[in-house]
Amino acid sequence: MTKLTRRGLFAIGGAGFAASACSSMQFLNTGAPSYDGAVAFEHGVASGDPLSDRVVIWTRVTPAAEGPVPVSWGVSKTPDFSNAVARGYVMTGAERDYTVKVDVEGLEPGTTYYYWFWTGETASRSGRTKTLPASGIEDFKMAVVSCSNWPFGFFNAYREIAKREDIDAVIHLGDYFYEYGANGYGGQVGEQLGRVHEPRHETVTLADYRIRHAQYKSDPDLQAAHVAAPWFCTWDDHESTNNSYRTGAENHQPDTEGEWTQRKAEAVQAYLEWMPVRDPVAGRAREAIYRKFDIGDLATLFLLESRLIGRSDEITYDEIGLAADADAMAVAQQVKQRIGAHDAGAGAGGMACGRLLAVDAGRQALAGPGQSGDDGEGAQSGPARGAERECL
Repeated sequence: MTKLTRRGLFAIGGAGFAASACSSMQFLNTGAPSYDGAVAFEHGVASGDPLSDRVVIWTRVTPAAEGPVPVSWGVSKTPDFSNAVARGYVMTGAERDYTVKVDVEGLEPGTTYYYWFWTGETASRSGRTKTLPASGIEDFKMAVVSCSNWPFGFFNAYREIAKREDIDAVIHLGDYFYEYGANGYGGQVGEQLGRVHEPRHETVTLADYRIRHAQYKSDPDLQAAHVAAPWFCTWDDHESTNNSYRTGAENHQPDTEGEWTQRKAEAVQAYLEWMPVRDPVAGRAREAIYRKFDIGDLATLFLLESRLIGRSDEITYDEIGLAADADAMAVAQQVKQRIGAHDAGAGAGGMACGRLLAVDAGRQALAGPGQSGDDGEGAQSGPARGAERECL
């Protein structure tokens, strides 16, 4: 088998990758049932939510015929797949839009791994990921991105991230895609560039959201950035619709677009299907994607949810100071307890609150010692914001 460099390996996709890697893959017995149908891996691979002993890996298989599809996966310490440390298979189908997401456990801290998927003799491209360190690091480099709108231009920033050899992880702060139709925000530019949203109408239903996710995941530069490193992702509003909050959205019209609760649930379902994020733990709402990551003893990263459960309707300047509703206050208290408890423990161990990294899609800000987050283009409403600022 021809030895491939990391950069050369990641440049190979689809059938080219399958031809070069199949001789190694055939030795991995995952116990998957046989499958004779034709498939393709058109939407790349991705990894995300790394911990010191595990990481989520993701892909989507496109079968020629409907029905259940077995998808095998493997994880290796070497890019030529000669040192496989984990393997398995997943059955997928139309009920989850043929996406595959695996939380691979039993990995070593601070270690680079290579992963891939296959069905029958058809393989995906390979991805590179890395577990978080347990301790003993002095730096951790992350690329920070947000607000990626297909019709407004090409994803050159993703391409540049993929070229870097020193990125430990990527943080996407939200607005991974935009919900507008071809005649909406950015649509005129998209027509000029030949980058028109699919479906051409605004995303409202589960099928709409799935199609939009698939379109964005077809972009070669976005695929390359996902291949290069694990991602930490949270949503802002456009993954559902503009200026969304717990009980509605500025860009949702119940008279023509149905109940907001259904649209919100279907947007969340598609997001959890198509993104390399760990699903909320049992007992939590599906929208509760707030989570915490310890980057060794260097920093702690919090991904906060400040839209679908953490935000009430926007207030006007005249309403500032009025009592917030009880549900929003409860969410704020949960956030405060989650960050505050960690801060207390960290302080006892000599770690200042200023070394915590908090990512809130509503604010799209990182804050450290002596810094404050920029509010961006819109004002955050509701009391959840205060819970963040007390720690930051």
